[in-house]
Amino acid sequence: MKVLPVELHVHIFGLACTDDGWTIRALSMVSRYFWEVSRAYLYQNVSVSGTDRVFALLDRLETLPPRLRQIRHLFLTDVPSTSPKIAAPQLSQQENQAVIRLISLAAPTLHSFSFVPSAPFSSTSLIARVFRTSFPLLKSLTISGFYPFPSSPGKFPSLKHLNLNGNRNPHGLFQMGTLEDACPVLESLEVTGLGLAGGFVLELEDALTASEVWERDDERCGDIMPPAKLPPSVRRVTVQAGPEPVVAANSSGPMPDVATMKDRVLTGRLQALKSRKATRVNGVEVLVLDRCVSPISAEDIRRDWLLALA
Repeated sequence: MKVLPVELHVHIFGLACTDDGWTIRALSMVSRYFWEVSRAYLYQNVSVSGTDRVFALLDRLETLPPRLRQIRHLFLTDVPSTSPKIAAPQLSQQENQAVIRLISLAAPTLHSFSFVPSAPFSSTSLIARVFRTSFPLLKSLTISGFYPFPSSPGKFPSLKHLNLNGNRNPHGLFQMGTLEDACPVLESLEVTGLGLAGGFVLELEDALTASEVWERDDERCGDIMPPAKLPPSVRRVTVQAGPEPVVAANSSGPMPDVATMKDRVLTGRLQALKSRKATRVNGVEVLVLDRCVSPISAEDIRRDWLLALA
């Protein structure tokens, strides 16, 4: 080891950063010399599950100079990895502030970010905070939860891939040009976990075909809607329905319940979209995935995040 220059060791350690940080942490414990060489990479890839780990990580990051806490790839969820159970309805104010602080520290250097806030009464406000934060280098963003729409101009100037999961009917996502304002160079958009979202599929059709006029129906919101619009840089749109709705226990007889009927509308429109858009439309490739058999979990998203690192 002594005959190799430090620069070569640094390069080798950088090549080891293809997982959630386990390898570089193991290398850092080999010797004092290895610890010194690895310091710049210890927080390059960070996976944090559970608010206890958020607090522990913040304690370490707050004591480091900025050059040693440059996080490039971050997976973050409040679901503990050791006991993934039903989340509390709401994070405490201290937990909220810790999550926000961690995101703020990481934002200037992040290249990829997967965020799964699971507390029902906290997730929307936390995701809204993400959409109001500036990420100058971010290329890939995955959000899972009941998300609002990204609308703050200039916050994601480098974002190429956006994956949104958890809003069952994100009708309005393509209105007012707000998606283009927030993500001006977006190339790939993935919207999953759809349910009872026939209106959203119509809006997507409008955004894809722009010139087509759809017959007004009761799923349109109001008599006059702004034109649906995709960012002109988008080259691929992927959509996927979530699991089938659970039939109410008290529903009986030959007539399906409202949720079942709306789900049939969604699947019919997705199938029509899949059939009609088998090829590119105005330069945009449209992919309609088979519906999920179970909700997408935090661990599913973490697994995809890891695969992207490899």
